[in-house]
Amino acid sequence: MTEGRIGHGWDRLLHRPQDDHDRRQPFFGLTVVTCEKGDMRQTVDGIMIYGNEKREVPIERGVRARKAELTELYEAVEKGKKMSHDGRWGEATLEVCLAILQSAAERREIHLKHQVPVIDR
Repeated sequence: MTEGRIGHGWDRLLHRPQDDHDRRQPFFGLTVVTCEKGDMRQTVDGIMIYGNEKREVPIERGVRARKAELTELYEAVEKGKKMSHDGRWGEATLEVCLAILQSAAERREIHLKHQVPVIDR
């Protein structure tokens, strides 16, 4: 989308000034998560929870554009630090992505088998 263009519908929701982009979450489309006691969806600044009450949980601003993973790799190679984002983590992440697609296509719950705990660094 070019700067200054006025969009229609979803286009308009996705357009932000460039300087505002780094302060907000990236938007890849609407995702609604249904849980036992309510629903959740992503907002530009966090997660909106719809349960007994509606509330937004802000998400801390972090490093963007894979800088965190590249820094982690550098520190593992150069300083011998343990990596959180290793091959097992990548497999678990891919499993979640594929399960989302399969669940949507088959309209059923998909059980995950390759999830791993987060490694404290």
